Amino acid sequence: MQAFANTRALRGSKRWQLAHSDADLHPQRVIGDFSCAAGFTLNADKLPALLSLLNTLAEPLEQRVMEEKNFWHRPRPFVGTNQDICTPDARAKLTDSFAYPSGHTTWGWLTASILASALPERATEIMQRGRIFGESRIVCGVHWKSDVQAGYMNGSAMFAALQAQPWFVKKMAAVRSELETLQSHPIPPDATTCAVEHEAAADTF
Repeated sequence: MQAFANTRALRGSKRWQLAHSDADLHPQRVIGDFSCAAGFTLNADKLPALLSLLNTLAEPLEQRVMEEKNFWHRPRPFVGTNQDICTPDARAKLTDSFAYPSGHTTWGWLTASILASALPERATEIMQRGRIFGESRIVCGVHWKSDVQAGYMNGSAMFAALQAQPWFVKKMAAVRSELETLQSHPIPPDATTCAVEHEAAADTF
């Protein structure tokens, strides 16, 4: 409750805007969100194997998370209040859904785990961005801190389970190959975005 209360003061800030941006779960957008962490621009159009992998995982991940949410029935922190959230257009939809665990965080952490495995030399930066991605849900006001912590655990468990799947191992080899190709002729990520993410990394909620 304290984390929710404290982060309401971030309304309109650069961190608030980052939380709004992180709310977009389209795989193309999520891939791009890790550009600063990767150290070069991650253009989804040039990463078909990665995009295909995330599209394959999206539906089963959503189904599993919804099963968990519907079991726990935890209301979101803004429900019953007039407090702002970073995605006001989604307020009605979010009011009718449950908080625990955070699906956005699960998705972000799983994506971070995939990218960190494929780019081990940037693993620290990538996983840090995964943490920021999850904390954006606290900043946004749509998840409790423990929802986000559960999302980190969810993403880790899912990534671990995928290691035993031959199809996933094969996909990961293709992901590594295309990332190495893109990395060999890197396009620098947006400096302004990277500065905002760097500042966000200094905070924790």
